[in-house]
Amino acid sequence: MNSFHSIAYFAQNEASGHFYNYHMMVHKAMKPLCQDVSVYVSKNSSFERLPEGWIQWFSPFYNRRNRRKFWKDCVRLFRQSTSLPRVFFIEFFGRRDFLLYSLAALLFAKKRDSLWVLYRDDLTIRRKKDLSVIRFFSKLLNWKYRKNFIPLTDSELLVDDYAQWFGKRPTVLPILYGPFQAVAPITKQKIICSWIGSPRPEKGSCTIAKLVQIQDPASERIELCVSGATYLPAIKNKISLHLIKAFLSEDEYYQTLMRSDVVLLPYEPEKYKKRTSGIFVETILAGKIPFVKEGSWLAYELKKFDLYELILDWENEQVFTQILERIQDTSIIDKLSVMQQAYLNFHGEENFARTLHRLCLAQTEASEKTSSHTEHSYSC
Repeated sequence: MNSFHSIAYFAQNEASGHFYNYHMMVHKAMKPLCQDVSVYVSKNSSFERLPEGWIQWFSPFYNRRNRRKFWKDCVRLFRQSTSLPRVFFIEFFGRRDFLLYSLAALLFAKKRDSLWVLYRDDLTIRRKKDLSVIRFFSKLLNWKYRKNFIPLTDSELLVDDYAQWFGKRPTVLPILYGPFQAVAPITKQKIICSWIGSPRPEKGSCTIAKLVQIQDPASERIELCVSGATYLPAIKNKISLHLIKAFLSEDEYYQTLMRSDVVLLPYEPEKYKKRTSGIFVETILAGKIPFVKEGSWLAYELKKFDLYELILDWENEQVFTQILERIQDTSIIDKLSVMQQAYLNFHGEENFARTLHRLCLAQTEASEKTSSHTEHSYSC
């Protein structure tokens, strides 16, 4: 593979959370493998310093006039002149932008180009209009580019769903992570419990709001760290409240994570039954103890390692007592350490790069089987 192009028009600045961090790691992982690695971001992005290989390219697409500009930017992307084989990788999208991106790819991408699409969404929760558009254009891309169209996902629970679309199983891509620290029992008096990320209902905002009113004497040992944008009712217990900024830079996010003892992840199963969570993966690798809801992908992952104790009944009036008991349980810590090592092996940058490398080699071998001569072959 000589040329890798990562599409990141949602990344606006260093505080863009997932969009910034993920594509920084993608660029780092692909740099040793490729002669050219580029990340394409919005023209309106406001980085203090644009990272190496990042290009301000895309117009916003939030109204009709700008969507026409966004379409032209997609066309320019695929019509760039190059002698190198190219891979275009997109990992986050909505209905309108995917329509325009896919249409430009169908009309202007070269036959030897590869289109890699990372599907994260649970198909059962997408709006029908969104789902029909994404499915229609995904099938068109698969039909035209065949072996050069590579569907990806980051959840093994989504593989069968998307396999029905394409007649081929998507590759499960590792979830890249941040800092690593060994997990250990927590015995200090004040326990920092953090709810990190934007305060949205699907991430459990209603559950977090109830925590400040639960009449559990153990609440006096809890410091609850949440976004200042979180709606919280009047506090009716002895919990301490620590408010952080609504939007965190990469450094601020990791500082908050590493300062935490416990990470609260009461994500709603209706939205996260099969959908992954990067914060959950980073919590495990950072040596922090997560608590989740039954029925979610997060609970599914914990069950693999017999960590049922970390799946809470969040309506229990003794929820803080349960948390304090379990963070000191050495058997839980031992199981978390096993899970941490497994995550370290699978979700790290090295395995991420190896997975992409294998995809590239598989495409090369498939091309050689169907053609006795190719003008260009991938070099990984």
